[in-house]
Amino acid sequence: MSIEEFLNMKIDKMKRGEVFTLRGLKSAYMYYMQKEYGVYKNPFDDTIGRRLRARRQARGDVNYFDRRRSLWWKNDHEATQEERNPWTAGQVM
Repeated sequence: MSIEEFLNMKIDKMKRGEVFTLRGLKSAYMYYMQKEYGVYKNPFDDTIGRRLRARRQARGDVNYFDRRRSLWWKNDHEATQEERNPWTAGQVM
């Protein structure tokens, strides 16, 4: 399973408003690969961050909670185009 498929599976299972970190997703992926395939894979945090930013751009269902500590939160719906634009939503980060 690719890292993108794994991240999408994990995020889709999360509840609305759940907070998660890149480090937590990285640890979960490493554990999954070791358990299922017996292979140790250690993805870079930047790889996971790029995948999350791409998902935010495409679906709008994840967003930064605290950018400095790299905390993210899950929304329960796909955002509309107006909600995806932080300037119109009044939530500029």
